[in-house]
Amino acid sequence: MRAWITPWALAAVCLIASAACADGPGDIRWRTVLDSTADGVCHAMAATDTGGYVVVGSVPRRTVASLYIAIVDADGRNVVERTVGNDVEVISGQSVARCPDGGYVIAGYRMSHAEMTARDLYLLKVNADAVPQWQVTSGGALDDAGRCVIRTSDGGYAVAGESFSFGPYKMQVYLVRFDASGRRLWQKTYGGYLNDQALSLCETADGGFLLAGRTQSLGDQRDDVYLIRTDAAGGLLWQHALGGAGADSACHVEPTSDGGYIVAGTITPVPALDSDFYVVKLNAEFAIQWTNTYDAGDMETCQGLRRCRGGGYVLVGTKGTGTAADAWVVRIDPAGNRLWDAICGGSATDNAVGILRCGDTG
Repeated sequence: MRAWITPWALAAVCLIASAACADGPGDIRWRTVLDSTADGVCHAMAATDTGGYVVVGSVPRRTVASLYIAIVDADGRNVVERTVGNDVEVISGQSVARCPDGGYVIAGYRMSHAEMTARDLYLLKVNADAVPQWQVTSGGALDDAGRCVIRTSDGGYAVAGESFSFGPYKMQVYLVRFDASGRRLWQKTYGGYLNDQALSLCETADGGFLLAGRTQSLGDQRDDVYLIRTDAAGGLLWQHALGGAGADSACHVEPTSDGGYIVAGTITPVPALDSDFYVVKLNAEFAIQWTNTYDAGDMETCQGLRRCRGGGYVLVGTKGTGTAADAWVVRIDPAGNRLWDAICGGSATDNAVGILRCGDTG
């Protein structure tokens, strides 16, 4: 089974693909359009406790933008829609994670449009009905933003993204730890003399963190996949750049059932002009077990990965550019071999920005 959530006209498509089917893609069960009257943007989604889905992003509000939250049930029916913000600030939700109390925590950025101040990393906690409970910001005098949030094993939160405020150079990776109430515990930056950014993170078995994103500082000054491992206090243990001679980046990292980790992203071979999906499998000691690329003969950009119940993984992203872009789904086995792929979309621009497992094995 595949289900589409199409959030907002002219926005990206959130795709939930069949992760249990090893023989081929399933049929589309339903599609849902959210807030079709606004030119909004979807950035992330998560599963709800009741088998539905929560989607976050941003929608225009006069001359600014508000954070947008939508919750749909397992059949795609809209249950809750809510915006957070006012007429003098820009707020964007970039990542969302489910909380034990049935609510959600959302990370992104906030900026005062009236004062034209720099962006701050933004963390918002809402209840199961998307009603805000608390919100905090973190950052300095320049631009800072959160791109990914996870719940940590101690009940708190970790947010990764980028910062221009604390390093002596350009954009650096920004990692911030919060307790369960949103109180900041510590903040760290990583990187070099060029632009570096984290787009995903996960907690490691020892309580530390593995961050994935892109770096210009450690590679050939284009963009390379950037992996950072820290201890539980944010101390840097190691950092590595991976990829080819072109522009490469990682969009997702998560633990695997064998104690290792898997990283998904995009790689641009040179002299080829097109980009491909890129996957790196690490073992429990963080050594590379295998890497693979997946090509559909066009410009492919990976946006997400999820582990399948029966083993292996499903990747989603975009094939093509502009009005020719379609959502692309790739199913791979535990060794990285492609099992099947599917193109989803219509005559206009269609982008997949995330993937989740469904409660009915889809």
